[in-house]
Amino acid sequence: GRLGVVACVLAILELAKTSIILTQDAAFAPIILKLKPAL
Repeated sequence: GRLGVVACVLAILELAKTSIILTQDAAFAPIILKLKPAL
């Protein structure tokens, strides 16, 4: 039914959000490691 479709879409959006956050973390990690000694 319609609820199943909505649940699927929400689950996909959550996964997309998580993967975007992980990708950003991976991109920022080298920068953070470079800045850590300065802190």
